[in-house]
Amino acid sequence: AVVQAMLSIQNGLQNEEESTGGKIDATVALNTLSVEQALERSPSLSKLNESLLSDPMGMAFLTNDIRVALMTFRVIEEERVCTEDASGRTTSGAGNRGEVPRPPIPGT
Repeated sequence: AVVQAMLSIQNGLQNEEESTGGKIDATVALNTLSVEQALERSPSLSKLNESLLSDPMGMAFLTNDIRVALMTFRVIEEERVCTEDASGRTTSGAGNRGEVPRPPIPGT
């Protein structure tokens, strides 16, 4: 339910971007979205949240699921930025052999 609601929010933001002629950037809006804003934008998440008012553990799981989804959107966008050049083409320099650039992590 959370995944579908988050994808619905993403689609809604993309529609807003198109309808405003790009005045609202859907990617920026999604990357800056808070859990509370996600609950406001999604009737299904809001209804689920209200049904969990008497279940603190369920509410904690719900808000954590939303946080994970929001972080996943951010990571996907950051990875896209790393792999595309200014014109939107996937970069493939001689040094990276088509691999996604990764930060150096000690011990790996």
